[in-house]
Amino acid sequence: MKLKKDYDYEEDEVEKKYNELTDYEKDEILENNYRKVNRQKVFKLQNAFLTEKSCKQHIESNSYHYEKPRDYLSHANRNTDMETIMKFLCELNGGKMHK
Repeated sequence: MKLKKDYDYEEDEVEKKYNELTDYEKDEILENNYRKVNRQKVFKLQNAFLTEKSCKQHIESNSYHYEKPRDYLSHANRNTDMETIMKFLCELNGGKMHK
């Protein structure tokens, strides 16, 4: 691929070398020498709580650690390990796990 010229002039050494590169080599140079500037805000899960109440208490008492904290619900549907743990914890209090 040659550089498009809008006017007539002689190629300098850099342009000659550039024009001799393959597309793969050009992509490789760009990938390795330019930093990416696009940024995305990613929400990082910080902790796990068994109840919403304990989650909100934690956020309230540790709000200085977080920027715009959010509570997030995750479930253990069809996760047999988590169901076993939940059942065990419920039975510790003499209760039964609801279905």
